[in-house]
Amino acid sequence: MRRLLIFLVILFSLWGCSGSERLSPDHLASPPSTTTNDPLSAAVPSPTLPQENEESTFSLSVLTHHPDHDCMDGTFDKFVNVFGMYVVATPGVPLEFVEHSANVLAQYLDNDEDGVPDDQAVLDVLVDENFVVPVWAEDDREEYFTQVRGTYCEDNISMRASMYYPGDRWALGGLEAAGSWDTNLEEIWHIVSAGWYQTYPEHFDDNPGSLLANAMDAARGGQFLTLPSAYPEGSWYNYFDETCEYSCQLGEYFYWVLMANIGALDPSLTDYCDEVQDEWTICDKATLEEVDALAFDLFNRQGFNLPTNIPTGDYQSTSYLSQEPAELEPGDLTGTSSPYPTEDEKEHCGPMCWQWAPDAEDHGCGSKIDEGLALGRSIFEFEHCWAHKVYGPYVSEEETTVSREALDRESQERAQRLVDLGWNATQDAAATYFVTDDLSLDSLKIVKDGIQAGENYLGSYGPLRVYVIGSDTNATDEAIEDYCAWSYNQDQLEHCRSDQGVAIFEMAYYEGSNAFAQHSRGRHSPTQAFVIGNPLGIGGGYGSKISLHEYVHIYQGAHQLFEGADRFGLDWPIWMEEGGAEFLAVYLGDGQGWVSFEGAMEEALVTARHLRDLVPNLTIADLAENRDRVGDYCGLCIGAMQYETGQWAVALLASKTSIDAVYLEFYPLAYEHGVDTAFFLTFGLTLDEFLIEFESFMEQPFDEQIAILSTIS
Repeated sequence: MRRLLIFLVILFSLWGCSGSERLSPDHLASPPSTTTNDPLSAAVPSPTLPQENEESTFSLSVLTHHPDHDCMDGTFDKFVNVFGMYVVATPGVPLEFVEHSANVLAQYLDNDEDGVPDDQAVLDVLVDENFVVPVWAEDDREEYFTQVRGTYCEDNISMRASMYYPGDRWALGGLEAAGSWDTNLEEIWHIVSAGWYQTYPEHFDDNPGSLLANAMDAARGGQFLTLPSAYPEGSWYNYFDETCEYSCQLGEYFYWVLMANIGALDPSLTDYCDEVQDEWTICDKATLEEVDALAFDLFNRQGFNLPTNIPTGDYQSTSYLSQEPAELEPGDLTGTSSPYPTEDEKEHCGPMCWQWAPDAEDHGCGSKIDEGLALGRSIFEFEHCWAHKVYGPYVSEEETTVSREALDRESQERAQRLVDLGWNATQDAAATYFVTDDLSLDSLKIVKDGIQAGENYLGSYGPLRVYVIGSDTNATDEAIEDYCAWSYNQDQLEHCRSDQGVAIFEMAYYEGSNAFAQHSRGRHSPTQAFVIGNPLGIGGGYGSKISLHEYVHIYQGAHQLFEGADRFGLDWPIWMEEGGAEFLAVYLGDGQGWVSFEGAMEEALVTARHLRDLVPNLTIADLAENRDRVGDYCGLCIGAMQYETGQWAVALLASKTSIDAVYLEFYPLAYEHGVDTAFFLTFGLTLDEFLIEFESFMEQPFDEQIAILSTIS
């Protein structure tokens, strides 16, 4: 078998999957969830230049450029996002072959085809480390590595294996339909297996000592760190490629066991097992259980969610593949003749109701939630379930029911104190940094690049101290003490240690790459802080973009002088805060080569449009009016409203005026004039008028919406 092509990679992370991270400015770190934090981004493909093919069941969109790394665009012209991983292909590869590879990858990641990755932790590794599936010719490969020399792609894109067109075998339609072998089954598994090695090292590590390695040693008749001249009699796995060392040999073994276990080598499908008898002799699952008991036990009795079905290249999950949500016809919901609640049902659940979609349990939702919780699973494993409901139209409040306090003298005096101390003015000194001693200067550079990009455009605000946390919990002691002393008064240090100090410790303990910002307005000498974990786990460009996103929150915080401004109705809308931070981060990040502005905005628009279809009548005005009410109705849809929908609201504002107007004019005016007046002075219309205009904009065709990006400057 072709030897694995192994390339080193510096970690790259998609905080949830897809286009926008969920790094709220004033929230503490938390242990990583086993499911994605952004189900829409993971479940909705980008619509850029979809390729129609009536003969194929494939419906993932094909992009003509990589949304984040344009250094790949010179060689590849087809990019397919599969749960955050990318299949990439060169111009000479026909589309149907690219589609086939992408579908095989989807079936390896979601083998039961329920729209939810079978093992999110494994997928996170593959996405975080920027693994791609290249489909190309060998000449393309040489050209690519010449072209990307000295760019981000040289060291930060991982290509553990490749599919070569036309040299490799392609079983379009699956093994049974094609009657031939499919090299995709091997090469794509070699890529996916990297996630299994790292996620479960005790079981699958590709070095001696793991359970998988022990099984291979038994299969070869001994532990051979170098190739023997001959394998012992009775061995059933013999591999003789001298260029393939122990870990490479283990990768091939992992693949062979999987093929036998899922039945891909069954002689009734292909004669491939006969072809490889000099290397691997087990052709079916029953023989695997009889001959290779260690591997069979590892695959079938240890509780791992490994693939059990043969990928055929026609991934069928409509939940993941659909670009637009399916319209439910009357009668689709059990117990009702309409997809919306009846008047009788509304009497029991109020003016707004939802019901589980017919296929909710297929996605682990509905009654599966109660079953899972009873078995001790975390509620966070069901975050995606809000997207598997059928909602009645959201009913907007005619008048606000959220009580607002009158601005009191004490709050005014505290705000004036901040002005006198220069809280909302630029500082002479730039940010300072604290880096735990288990991290290298590379980690500091990732964060510093993002902060400095923000300072260069917005100015230096603070005093700001940035804390970069690694994965050594012992190294966090000094960081916690420094952070608490920087952010709190002396009498609050113990509270800090037991609150945000715990969050910092957990960043290291869980090796998290999350972040939070702190605006210490009430401190004797006011300060600002930003904490981020394991930036190398996020990756260079994307980590810098996240740091820039958080610096926008520092800037916003500098122009919000009222502690608890929401109590007085003096805070800007949350969609403007989060959407504004992400918009500027991807805009400036594009100029730095970290991300693609257009690609990120396209992905955000897909999510925003999908949310509007899923929850009719819900608008960002509703979110601004009563965030709790929106959350009570559709739960984690709030993320897509604050971030992706907010990004496009800010984009519309910038297209009407300029980016400078949004950031350099509006925010500085907010304290002196109030948010509403500052909005009118900056944009020439009231906030309510803009919200109406934005709703009209969101009804426009996709292409017309995308077109405004070219007008923004």
